[in-house]
Amino acid sequence: MIYADVLIKFKSLSKVNISLIRRYSMPRLKQQATELALNHFDQFYGPVFKNWASIRLGLLCPHNYCAVTNVFAESKNVYDLFGECDVYNLKDVYYLNLNEFHSSYSPERNAEESCRNSSATDTRHEPVSDGSNSELCTEVEDYNEDEYMPATKFKYSDVDLDEECREFFKPSLNYNAQLVPHGIIQYPENWDIYYCPRGKFKKFPPPKEDSTGLLNYYLMDGASILPVLALDIQKGEEVGDLCSSPGGKSLAILFG
Repeated sequence: MIYADVLIKFKSLSKVNISLIRRYSMPRLKQQATELALNHFDQFYGPVFKNWASIRLGLLCPHNYCAVTNVFAESKNVYDLFGECDVYNLKDVYYLNLNEFHSSYSPERNAEESCRNSSATDTRHEPVSDGSNSELCTEVEDYNEDEYMPATKFKYSDVDLDEECREFFKPSLNYNAQLVPHGIIQYPENWDIYYCPRGKFKKFPPPKEDSTGLLNYYLMDGASILPVLALDIQKGEEVGDLCSSPGGKSLAILFG
């Protein structure tokens, strides 16, 4: 009986030792630079941007390229340019959204909504004079972020951050952003820009040369089109392109 008990204990100890050996014999993977950068991004930009999870996903996704047709080239037929590739014209999407904007836009209603939102914002940020609430605010100010890590936010306790950096990225509740209404941005009439639908990262066929030696379109990152469109450049205006390379924004301006 004693021999059986000793044998059982020996087997259990041997199993524990084997598990410990396997655990500590595995080499610890070194944290990659990209993972460390993502940790810093989650720590800093998570509280700043409301939809940081969606922004983070967009940064990790492949670039969605678009094709800017060459207005000086001969062929502008969609099938000749892209074959059977499923593409959309940005001009069609612009005018579709423009019609929806005109149908739902009302200056009087927008003015009332902006006044209502500003008054609600001022009321929400008024200081509270109750003594019990002031004690509660003192407790919140003394709160250390590393002591509690909510599951709904990206927090990393292994990253030692400077307190000044934390204060810099904390949203200020006392800041009221002034909403400035903007006019309608005119879409360049010569622009024919094609892009793939959302979620489909297809490769465009290589551009072809026409009889004069010009390529029929220029491929560029779709995000580079937005600043050119936002500038709302009019005829006769001068623009300085300070981007280092390859000059896609300047081409888009010339093609417009």
